[in-house]
Amino acid sequence: VGDSGGSRQEATGLAFVDALEELSGGAHTGTLFLNGQLGSEQDTVNEAAIGTLDMSILAINNVTPFSPTVGVFSLPYVILSLEDAEKLTQGPIGAELTENTINDAGVRIIAWTYTGFRRL
Repeated sequence: VGDSGGSRQEATGLAFVDALEELSGGAHTGTLFLNGQLGSEQDTVNEAAIGTLDMSILAINNVTPFSPTVGVFSLPYVILSLEDAEKLTQGPIGAELTENTINDAGVRIIAWTYTGFRRL
């Protein structure tokens, strides 16, 4: 997690760990490393691709250098609302972009989170 304690990234990570523990009956758990302790968000994409890191929570713009098509989600005024974001990421476009990250970067997007949109 690139962000600090109290951030939306931390909240997402904590919810993921809770769900992982519950759904695995306690067989699996996770540890959060905040404030970029494991490197920049872009570093964690590389680490996940080579298998030295299991997972990272990061902003989509930090995946873009490795899989350029996902950069469409960081363009201003493309997404105007949560409904737009959900429609794009949960539909065929999101599926295609997820597939692109596997092919381009060697990582898989397993979930999308929404923390704001560039709009007027």
